[in-house]
Amino acid sequence: MSVVEACAPPRYLNDAYLPLLENQSRYLVLRGGGGSGKSVFAAQKLAMRLTGETNHRLLVVRKVKDTLRQSVYEQLLDVLRSWEMMDDITYTTSPLSIKCATTNSEILFAGVDDPEKLKSITRITSIWIEEATELELEDFTQLDIRLRGKANYYKQFIITFNPVDEGHWLKKRFFDTPDPRATTLLTTFQDNYFLPEEDQQTLFSLAAVNPNYHRIYVLNEWGRLETGNEFYTNFQRSKFVRPTPYLPGLPIFQSWDANAHPYCAMLCAQLEHLPQGRLRVRVFREYTIPAPNSGVRPTARMFLRDWQAHWSSSDVFYTGDASMQNRKPGEGNQTLKKDIESELLPCSNGGSDRWLKQNPNVLRRRDWVNALFGGYYPDLELWLDEECLETITDLELTQLGLDGKLKERKLDKQKGLSYEVRGHCSDSFDYLLATLFPTYLQAFLRRGLPA
Repeated sequence: MSVVEACAPPRYLNDAYLPLLENQSRYLVLRGGGGSGKSVFAAQKLAMRLTGETNHRLLVVRKVKDTLRQSVYEQLLDVLRSWEMMDDITYTTSPLSIKCATTNSEILFAGVDDPEKLKSITRITSIWIEEATELELEDFTQLDIRLRGKANYYKQFIITFNPVDEGHWLKKRFFDTPDPRATTLLTTFQDNYFLPEEDQQTLFSLAAVNPNYHRIYVLNEWGRLETGNEFYTNFQRSKFVRPTPYLPGLPIFQSWDANAHPYCAMLCAQLEHLPQGRLRVRVFREYTIPAPNSGVRPTARMFLRDWQAHWSSSDVFYTGDASMQNRKPGEGNQTLKKDIESELLPCSNGGSDRWLKQNPNVLRRRDWVNALFGGYYPDLELWLDEECLETITDLELTQLGLDGKLKERKLDKQKGLSYEVRGHCSDSFDYLLATLFPTYLQAFLRRGLPA
């Protein structure tokens, strides 16, 4: 029996969501603004499956277990009550559960912050993740692994969230690189027929209160987590990010950062000469090979293959973190820079080495790069290709620390190591600018004013 046939008539549902009632994609991703009705629909679909399909163990998840009762649990009961479907329903608050006697199906609830409770729940047949931006990618991956095995019906994630953070893993996972097993739907409050007029007016007022909130909750566009402590205060995606293709014959400048985890960062840029003596920095490619295949040698080899296939009309120059010229422990005189040079021999020449002798002071170079972003050098333009996602995210989200960039660290439990989450691609970006414009940089460091 169809869940639609078994349950609520269409008049209880918003038109935007009706086609998804029978959707069987592994991942049903509902990105919505405020008041868009996405969470209500998720509750409606689970209620339909609870009462229309047999032997389900449906799991509802949020990051913190204590938030479940007053949000998704009550929302599911509200749906069942409004549809007058409570006769066959039993529910408990300790533990949280909702059961249907007719179908022998049940809805269970768990917080990611209670891993022992999650481990104890077996035979899961589908999962709803509410406020999915609260979860880390590792949290989602563990849930994805849990949803396996045979079932009477299709297994599905329903993933609901507001697009609060342009750097979030959800954007990469389901939007930057679409998953063929995923269905995505974008909705706003205008798709919610049942939203009261007063709530609509509240959303409209956000435009005057906070433009970022307006983007997220009214327009359903990706927002930016603003803290007031951003390292690159003058970077604006709308101003500096655009399609930036490679220009044949123009030299390529590489810029390297000394990290292997979570990836080895290397940027490729060109310096375009414009009329009236103006210059344009064109960052057209980033290399961020993740572990376990990360490292300067694999990255250099990948670049070399690309150069031989597409860019061989361009000379190659390289620069990077001055510390990469230090000897590697236990390897004699070998350095990371020498590793790179040995791999790049086929595309190098006698003048390719433009490596920094010393890294500029982090806080002073921050001031200088923000001056560039702020337009203090009218003869310079900065372009970043829209596919340079890690670099863009770094420039938007890297935070200021006491003596430089805030070194937020993350533990990789599988590898048993911790690494700095952000700052790698933006470091490469800083080194690139310092190499291309040393005169501007030195004048700024001396006087604190643009040259």
